Amino acid sequence: MSLRQVVFTVLGAFLALVAVIGLRLGWISATLTETEVIERYASAYLQEAGQGAALTDCHAETGQAPWIKLRVVCQNSLGREWRFGAGLWGQLVYIERIDPISQEQRI
Repeated sequence: MSLRQVVFTVLGAFLALVAVIGLRLGWISATLTETEVIERYASAYLQEAGQGAALTDCHAETGQAPWIKLRVVCQNSLGREWRFGAGLWGQLVYIERIDPISQEQRI
């Protein structure tokens, strides 16, 4: 094989990989529902908050940044708040835990 054939073979393989990744992310973005994202982070809240936490403690807001699709906010009866930022494909972008007594924000 000549150098030109090797270069075009490697370039073709790279472009095929990029196309597969792009199609996969597009499929995830097109089929992922907001309900699935909310349920995912509400269940994470239930595991972390422990006894007394309920799914009804959570609601979702639209993201305030272009790369944040949803912000799931959960607040327990003591006023402690969890905020989960979900990206365009449902991935976790940030978690904020806010304690109302000290107004401390832990990330």
